Amino acid sequence: MNQTNSYNNWKKIQAQKLLSKESSNNTIVWFGDLCPDATEKPQNCSHTVAISIDRFKREYSNYRGICYYTEKSIEERTAKLNYKTSLIGLFTVLITLLITIKQCGDEVVSNSGITKNELCDCETEDITVGEGKKKVRFKVVYLSQEKRWEFASSSKLTNGQSVEQFLQSYLPRIPNFETSIGLIAVGLASQEGDLKEEENRAGERADAILSGFRVLNFSNSKELYKLNLGQHLPKKELGKDETAYQRRVILIGIMEKEKTMSIKAISKKLELALEDSERLNFDTKIYSKYEFGKY
Repeated sequence: MNQTNSYNNWKKIQAQKLLSKESSNNTIVWFGDLCPDATEKPQNCSHTVAISIDRFKREYSNYRGICYYTEKSIEERTAKLNYKTSLIGLFTVLITLLITIKQCGDEVVSNSGITKNELCDCETEDITVGEGKKKVRFKVVYLSQEKRWEFASSSKLTNGQSVEQFLQSYLPRIPNFETSIGLIAVGLASQEGDLKEEENRAGERADAILSGFRVLNFSNSKELYKLNLGQHLPKKELGKDETAYQRRVILIGIMEKEKTMSIKAISKKLELALEDSERLNFDTKIYSKYEFGKY
């Protein structure tokens, strides 16, 4: 199988995964395959980032052509926003966008921006989703370059320590983290290797973080959650040092929420929060899965 066919088959699998999470018949999965010309064949597109329609209005509002998949047909197609030749296609896209905007309109997302903290040698970001009783406030913590997941390891960091050992002394240094209501362990893996194996590794990394949470006294009264993002989607041939950014260690604190809020509601608000993150290397749409649960 040549490289183009392999990539197209991979995109079909990812499109099916994204579409299976959406119940709406209006869902369109948009890949980052921007065509230079609206009439160019889809297979000539080369960019590899997959995003869904709910982000179109923010990132791809000005385009001449883009490759996409639909729920009714998993075959790749090219959208042509040309008034004379594709008025029906334009009308369909606009209706889809209006539906999407209406669905997302109830959620207000505010972001404090990235803050560098020398005490914990990390970057933090406070993101609030919703208002009033439906509000959830997250503190997302990104560990520094020297403390990323060791390549092919489910427990060790690049500083030589196990994540459980490291977190015992590290977590108390994160500003206000001890006042959180809940803690979320994020697991992810870089693009190298078999998809299934790497998704399992991502889950094991999240489990290792959870073990680190549990040994701390201040976590005993907190709700613990696990987010498995799976494997980073392939971009191009990169060495393991170049893919280190895909193995960043990420911790999330739930700083504020209603006690009775459902797991499903928290999961959706978390996904919206991460989509709004200013740390562009962390994007739920460029990892192979989004699996959230309580532990």
